[in-house]
Amino acid sequence: MAEQNGLLVDEDLLIMQGEIGKLKYINIDTKSLSTISDSLDIPIDGITKYRDIGYIVSNWDGGVYFVSVKGEVINLLEDSFKTADIFYSRKSLIYFLNSQNFFTTRYLGRPYRGTGGLG
Repeated sequence: MAEQNGLLVDEDLLIMQGEIGKLKYINIDTKSLSTISDSLDIPIDGITKYRDIGYIVSNWDGGVYFVSVKGEVINLLEDSFKTADIFYSRKSLIYFLNSQNFFTTRYLGRPYRGTGGLG
């Protein structure tokens, strides 16, 4: 496995980019490797959990994506938005991300609660 990046510990799982464009996890207890999605087609930089339904991932070259636990991918922010790491505060329900353009933390917003979206 090459190109690991964007590490996140989620209970007994280590979520990461296992190869470019592939969101994978290692079960820490069993050491087994599995793929969540292989259809991102972007290098993953930051990963944060979104409730129990998936993960929000960022791409250094631009873009923020939602990846469901079933592997479905939704583009949340356009590719021209240059991003780095991403963080979700469960206490305040706010997303923050680092912009590579300014190397500052920016407020991304509250979780989307529309119909047909992430719920």
